[in-house]
Amino acid sequence: MFILLQIAQMLVAPHPGQIMALIGGYLFGSWIGLLYTMIGVMMGSALIFALARKLGRPFVRRFVRPDSLREFDHLTREKGTFVFFLMYLLPGFPDDILSFIAGFTLIPVRRLLLISLVGRLPENAVVTTFENIHLLLVTLAAILLIYVYVWSKRDGSENLQIIRIGSRS
Repeated sequence: MFILLQIAQMLVAPHPGQIMALIGGYLFGSWIGLLYTMIGVMMGSALIFALARKLGRPFVRRFVRPDSLREFDHLTREKGTFVFFLMYLLPGFPDDILSFIAGFTLIPVRRLLLISLVGRLPENAVVTTFENIHLLLVTLAAILLIYVYVWSKRDGSENLQIIRIGSRS
């Protein structure tokens, strides 16, 4: 039931769904809560990717403003999958909206699912493990290392665009 609620949240109210991860951690404990959350997130992402591919841009426009969609079109051509990984990695970013956009791209669905999984896992791990301080600290350290690595590989030009897009979506 929890997994179905996670999927429904992504489709019906596509906004940051950290509240579902928090509920999953509370109801099922850190590890099982994270597992159920990620299963729901991945199933929801796969469904969103499929719907975006099948129904096209008119469907995606129901969830994403046209100016944001144009900017993502540009960033995707310039930076490819890296843009989506970075966006999924950002805490609090509207990942579900991002999935509608990503599903509309030509990036293979398997690659999108992998990017979504790896990018969303750290934040969901933090949220579901709020009661286990040691696990929380290790997860935060891992996220910090990922950010440092990503930051060291950037060329700087995409940062303002990503922040601007994230604030509008």
